[in-house]
Formats: sequence, structure tokens, C-alpha cells
Amino acid sequence: KTKAEIWSGVGPLSATSEKSTSITTTTHRGTGHKNENVPYLEASYDPAAAEIFFKSRPLASAQRLAQLVTKSGGFIASTMLDKKLDREDDSHIVDKRSKELLELVTALGPTFIKVGQALSTRTDLLPARYASGLTKLQDAVPPFSAEVGRAMIED
Repeated sequence: KTKAEIWSGVGPLSATSEKSTSITTTTHRGTGHKNENVPYLEASYDPAAAEIFFKSRPLASAQRLAQLVTKSGGFIASTMLDKKLDREDDSHIVDKRSKELLELVTALGPTFIKVGQALSTRTDLLPARYASGLTKLQDAVPPFSAEVGRAMIED
């Protein structure tokens, strides 16, 4: 199947089948602008289409993974070192790590902010000393324009 067939939704993987795994060319709401950088239409999650979409973009997936590892690696290493050096209960260190976690979650983008918001109330899943910093995500998420939000999602 050619890329054109995949993007247009015709051919063996077309959307006519119930078990379709085609990648859809989507149109942005209200703009009429077509976007070939998303695996399915807004608000219509299709795991099979997402799998095909991301498998056809291994470099982009690897770049995002590298970004996640580099941004979160320092925080993870610091918390492991705190545990090894028995500094987990030092209030100065706890405050510092809580702020670092908030900055990390915010830097990783909207999906991680939503996860952080959920974790901020789940002290059964995340130690309260770290969850307390994430409570700032409940009502103090840094504002950004809709265009920036759309660009973050599309990239």
C-alpha cells in the first residue's frame, strides 16, 4: 500500500472495514486545514491506526523517548541518590525535589500535566512529599495560547 493510499483512506487498509487500520488525513476544526501528522480524527481514538502511524515514524518516536529520558533522568537519579544517602526525610531536599517534579511535569507537556494533576490527589500512589508540589497543577498551570497547545500536540 502506498503512502497516498494510507493517507487517503483507500486500498486494503481503508476505513470501510470494521477492523480498519488506516491512517486518516484529518481536518482541523473550523480551519479546513488538513493535517497528515495525526493518526486519527480528533476525539476518535483508534489504537490500530496509532500503532501504524507511530511504527512508520521510528525516528520521531525515538526522539520523543530520548527527550523524556533526558528530562526525567536527572530527577530520577536525584531521588535514587537521596534514598541511597538516606536524605529522603530532609525537609530541604523534599521541598527541592517536590519543586523539581512540578517543573519536570510541566516541561514534559499537557499529557504529563494531566497525569500530575491526577497524582497530586493520590498519595497512595505517590509519596505525599512529592504529591504536595503537584497540587499547584490543579489551578496554577502556566497559561498558553490555543495555537501553542495545538502545536505541542501536533509535534
